[in-house]
Amino acid sequence: MKKKLLIMSLMFVLIIGTANSAFAIGGEKVKFSGYLGFRYDYGDDSNGAARDRGVLKNAINADITASYLIDDRTAVHFHTNNYQEMRYTGNYTTDTVDTYVTTSLGDYNLRVGNFGADSVGYGLVKGGGGYNTNVRGVELAHNFNDKLKATVFSGSLEGKGNDEYPNQYYYDIYGDEHGGKYDFVELAYKLSDKTNIKGVYHQNRDYDNQYYEVGFDTKLPHHFSATVAGATASLDTATINTDDTSYMARLKYGEAAFWAPGHSWDLFATYHKNPANATLDGGLDNDFYGAHIDNFKGVVLGGHYVIRRGILLTGFVMNGERISTDKWHTREAGDDFTAARMQVDFIIF
Repeated sequence: MKKKLLIMSLMFVLIIGTANSAFAIGGEKVKFSGYLGFRYDYGDDSNGAARDRGVLKNAINADITASYLIDDRTAVHFHTNNYQEMRYTGNYTTDTVDTYVTTSLGDYNLRVGNFGADSVGYGLVKGGGGYNTNVRGVELAHNFNDKLKATVFSGSLEGKGNDEYPNQYYYDIYGDEHGGKYDFVELAYKLSDKTNIKGVYHQNRDYDNQYYEVGFDTKLPHHFSATVAGATASLDTATINTDDTSYMARLKYGEAAFWAPGHSWDLFATYHKNPANATLDGGLDNDFYGAHIDNFKGVVLGGHYVIRRGILLTGFVMNGERISTDKWHTREAGDDFTAARMQVDFIIF
């Protein structure tokens, strides 16, 4: 335990020290952003006749971006995500290092390189959950007016990969991590000051699979808000004998985020139906609104509390079941799944 605390303390000191040095050297040309987080997940994940009850995650996560401003339109960004799992003997660490360039070309915004983990649309097909959701390629966004925005990407998925398909990531019900060549077209329309709608077409060119996603988010009276989205894939379900359609509906009261004033809070309830074959990278596996979502059907209840501006406490509980049986039958269709998370994140730049 003392060793783990020492590791976490050293990581924090190193990050802060590096940032201060870089600011002193770079001046106005160098900008930093990032946060440090601690999470603890406890769950009960059935495995056929067996049970897997206990700590699912006990980890520290550092997410840092350094940007060098070439001029008022163009910047080079270096992003690193360090995830240190503490519950195994010897621990394990997952690192990603992304490099990309952003620039404005009149009314167009261009991003080129290796980047992530941004959710596309509402995250049902291409999520924004962490290190295995990165992409490599070219993204072009254009605001046609103050209501309509289009974003186009062409490139490939990045991630854990395996021996047969290195540096590529693609989920399917057989448990394989593969695929890679990936494109999407997203249209976002501001229907009113309170309501937005999004539609996305995704394509995996390696397997000629298409994914279609649509949804909306809206602010409701009395501090409520709602998000509803659905997605479906063009997979041959008669051949693979599994579901390829996902849904998500969330109702939230209040608003709490890093930038919110201290003592802000919110509560949310979300229904998920997220089959593995409806996603490209697990989808919707979000640090702040529900983890372990891949191949999950059920509800997530939780909330956030801002201890002070820049320090966010997250807690949620999940209850549901696995939708389909995976390749190795480590998870069977209908297996129960419950989990709870406590997490604290704070902005360090």
